[in-house]
Amino acid sequence: MKPIRLFFICMLCNFFFNTSIAQINWTKHSTPVLSRSAVFPDWKGLATGDAFVIHDNDTLKMWYSGVGWLTATDDCPHVRMGYAWSVDGIIWNEFAGNPVLDISADTSQFDSDGIETPTVIKDISAPVNERYKLWYAGRKASCQPINDHQIGYAYSADGINWIKYIDNPVLSPGSGCGLV
Repeated sequence: MKPIRLFFICMLCNFFFNTSIAQINWTKHSTPVLSRSAVFPDWKGLATGDAFVIHDNDTLKMWYSGVGWLTATDDCPHVRMGYAWSVDGIIWNEFAGNPVLDISADTSQFDSDGIETPTVIKDISAPVNERYKLWYAGRKASCQPINDHQIGYAYSADGINWIKYIDNPVLSPGSGCGLV
């Protein structure tokens, strides 16, 4: 039986994975499979997290959040989305052009400060340029630990070059607590 891999985040900001055949007894891999860069300034210099992995043909594809700076003069870090792939779930190759989805340059947009918690599906029935579908949490309020997140949507032909939906956000907070 083929082993099942469970990817998880362990603070201080690294990705690990466990392996199980029966999904009961997990064995933790001893080192992170993906880590922050610890470089200042860097798009993932502070942390990596929120990994989402799909199995696409013979490749594992991971989209994840990176926390870091746009420039050395930033007051606050920003959250952006990166991409990596693996054939075994242990050795991951990060895309050299990361981040693959960046914050909006227009500060009035719902995702001008952060793009996080990616969820990706591959829809083989969709038009070729919309094969990969992404939903993500966008945030606008800079330097706020809790703020009004809204859900955005983007699509891609390859899972790397994303086009944000023109009518984003697709889900906004109600009148309750303000979080989606």
